[in-house]
Amino acid sequence: MSVPKKPMLALVQWIGGDYDETYTPGVPVDWILDFDPLTFDPTNENESYVIEWRECKKNKKSNKGWKYYDARVVQISRSLKSLEKQLALLEGLVSPLRPERTLEEIRKNFKSSVKRTLEDDFNDFGAEQSRISELSEKRKKKKNFTAGEQDEIQNQPRDNGENSDAIEDPETHEIEEEPPIAHEDFISNEQIHQDNQSIKQVLKDLVSEIRTIKESQTQILQRQLGNQNLQPELNAQVEIGHPGSNVFVRRNQWDTADSRDTFQSMGVSLVKALYEEDVLLRSNLKGGASKIDKNAPQRPGLDKNILAAIKEAVKQKFPAEFKQSLFGMAINNMMTDMRKKTQAAADIQSQFLLGRDHTVISQKSPNDYLDITQRPLRNYSGITRRSDENHPTITERSPSDHKVMPE
Repeated sequence: MSVPKKPMLALVQWIGGDYDETYTPGVPVDWILDFDPLTFDPTNENESYVIEWRECKKNKKSNKGWKYYDARVVQISRSLKSLEKQLALLEGLVSPLRPERTLEEIRKNFKSSVKRTLEDDFNDFGAEQSRISELSEKRKKKKNFTAGEQDEIQNQPRDNGENSDAIEDPETHEIEEEPPIAHEDFISNEQIHQDNQSIKQVLKDLVSEIRTIKESQTQILQRQLGNQNLQPELNAQVEIGHPGSNVFVRRNQWDTADSRDTFQSMGVSLVKALYEEDVLLRSNLKGGASKIDKNAPQRPGLDKNILAAIKEAVKQKFPAEFKQSLFGMAINNMMTDMRKKTQAAADIQSQFLLGRDHTVISQKSPNDYLDITQRPLRNYSGITRRSDENHPTITERSPSDHKVMPE
């Protein structure tokens, strides 16, 4: 049975416009101009494409023409669910721009195609069954010889392969029979499905056993390495990747990374542990100029030896789940977020300093701003009066307090 294939779909991230940095799963690759699925490299995050948006009411081109958007292709697949799972791993914002009508048409067309294929296969199977029945009837007729014919066949001398002309009438004296076609030779779809499930389960068990073996080997190598290194500072470190990679992290950093639930978070944790913050702020994964933002500065790439050791360590823990494209995207997104947060903090500090420069700091005392009616009033007779209602008393000085000036 030849099962029809679903059309290839893409998970894209929009660049600029109202949908900037949002994601849309399920965009048909036919809408992506100058895009070749065979040469597509998901690790190249600087490559952008123009998408011709053909979603409309009746999938007919409007008089104004199709709309065009700039986007980056994250991943391609024939399964929409697979693209949605990858979007969930990225934890990105889902764009309201979705080809709902087109995806529904794709589902209907695929179901119709599968139905036609099954009907054709059923008809072929019925014809095959009829042919088998006819062959069975012919064999039964050939077996029903009369007793005289059977005696005649048995009394004829055997040639044992020496005389090939001993049997004159092949129709009458044919004694060799073709083996009947047994019904057991026809395997049903249900049996195939059961066999596939059994194979998948065996593969899962095998992957689990390989992971357990690798973890045990890693622990043994780490113990051996700890026994060989006599220096105290090396005893507190763990070599990641393969033995001899010379890439070490502290024990607490390794325990933190090893406790992560996904290969993306484990890779990000190791990158933060092995690279200085200023290196991450000015770098990206591979380095080079950005193909999306022409005004962006050209950034150096991360150290390849350290990055290779990180990848190997992550693959050892997640051999089945690891994907190069999602791994690199997680690291680049982490560095981009670091730059955004650093720039935001710098902007806030700059605004604070600018506001402080414009603030006038007065050196006057608080009494200079009192109303004149609230200041103490003093006359020349030595009597002090206060206008404050809380101090209604009048204090007088005695005559002895006044000095008499000599005449």
